[in-house]
Amino acid sequence: MIPVDPLAMAVGYMILIFSEVFLWLLIACLVAFLIMGMRVRRLELWQSHGNATVETVSTHDLEGWKCEAGKVEFNFPFGAHFKFSEWSLKECMLAPGTRLGGIVWPGPGPGPGPGPVTVFSTERGWEARSEDTPVHLLGMELRWLRMRVTGPDGDVLMWDGYLNRAVDFGSVHYPQGTQVRSDQGNLRFSLPADMEALDRRTGKAHVPLPTST
Repeated sequence: MIPVDPLAMAVGYMILIFSEVFLWLLIACLVAFLIMGMRVRRLELWQSHGNATVETVSTHDLEGWKCEAGKVEFNFPFGAHFKFSEWSLKECMLAPGTRLGGIVWPGPGPGPGPGPVTVFSTERGWEARSEDTPVHLLGMELRWLRMRVTGPDGDVLMWDGYLNRAVDFGSVHYPQGTQVRSDQGNLRFSLPADMEALDRRTGKAHVPLPTST
């Protein structure tokens, strides 16, 4: 006769019950997302950190942001794992063609190449980042553009990026790789090391100074 440990059996039974309960909670969660209009492929809950990650299968409007299909992250207060009305958007990919800060933001192209534009919440509001996706702003093509805004339809607080191509801005020719920053209406150009801007009127090197936009 094989000896049986009652304690081990009890622990095993509790694990089985817990697994079944968790499975039903997960199914209920997915159904709730469907009711909320979101179809998802995957759900991850991080209880100790108060955040969740879902993978959506289509574009959705979340808190005024048009989020592309894919990974979407949320924050939630303690104990609100399945109280979706208390979840708040943390980060998502902007759908291609989204207008923000007076410009239209692109999306990732087919196949390998530029990546998506992400938007995420910060202590000061929201921030959008294009990473290596080119974005056109004030007649300049910029990479690694990041823009801080107060909300989906709010004011622009600041932005900065790097010239993807050399550009003539006013009377000055700026080389590729120049950092461009706008803060409170002031535009500043920061040149790469060992490179110069050219004043096209005089043909001499130009020392960048803050200008108003």
